[in-house]
Amino acid sequence: MLKHTLNLLENTVIKRNVLTLSFLFLLCLPSVLQAEIVIKTNARPDAADFRYQYPGKLLVEALNLTADEFGPYTLRPLNSSLSRSRALEELSIGEIHVYSTATRNNWEERAIPIRIPLRKGIQGYKLLLIKQRNKSKFGNIKSVEDLQKFVMGGGQQWTSTKAFTKLGFNVAGGVKYKNLFKMFEFDRFDFFPRSTNNIYKELKKFAPTMPDMIIEPSLALYLPNPVYLFVSPKFPYLAVRLEKGLNKLIKNGRYDEIFMTHHKEGIERSNLENRRIIYLNNPILSKATPYSRKELWYKPAPN
Repeated sequence: MLKHTLNLLENTVIKRNVLTLSFLFLLCLPSVLQAEIVIKTNARPDAADFRYQYPGKLLVEALNLTADEFGPYTLRPLNSSLSRSRALEELSIGEIHVYSTATRNNWEERAIPIRIPLRKGIQGYKLLLIKQRNKSKFGNIKSVEDLQKFVMGGGQQWTSTKAFTKLGFNVAGGVKYKNLFKMFEFDRFDFFPRSTNNIYKELKKFAPTMPDMIIEPSLALYLPNPVYLFVSPKFPYLAVRLEKGLNKLIKNGRYDEIFMTHHKEGIERSNLENRRIIYLNNPILSKATPYSRKELWYKPAPN
């Protein structure tokens, strides 16, 4: 009898403790959900390197727009930039939370892609940096085959380089961005295709050491090559948050506003409407590329 009574008392105490702990957990749950999270992402760009400022701006806006629902955050850029292959490894194991880069199939397989082109695909429109002495040669180009007779410059790990190579272009690759301009200076390649949002800034930046470098005045290439945010598979909740935040930016018009703030000058100066555009299919893009969402893609106004 005594043993039975002690067992009843013990069970009663355990149940009360469980109920108490459950109640305390429920009380704390809102604060847990709203706890500040640390988000590791691309290294902060060098002040002189303007290429990565825009994706970072969109990332911050998307996080801010979802703070009420998902809670506060601290963005912690990496201390130094990584090669793309190393970045993917770090992303896949959760050492990096989110990373912006041009898409590739292996990135879409090993990370969570947010399939909203951060630059509205504008970087797919490329003008050509050439040498002044070759201007007449490039002025006679009418087709892809004509252009493939010349050597192209590109980064060895760039997604566009992989696509151009697969399309039959002869690409002289370099590892570091700045070194590509040195290679061009020493005639390691004949032309350097650059996006409209970068090319005029690059011309101004490198002109003092390369006075014979010009932008070819009549040609343009178009190779679809969207830049996405990629989220570590270890943090799927962050992918949900960022997709929701970017779609909110699209809906309230802020996405287009930020896009034009950063790209208007390049769009106007490139004069794409009056250029001969050579359109190329990107052979390495996923079938899941969101071409059907027209609002996500920039398209030059018809002339």
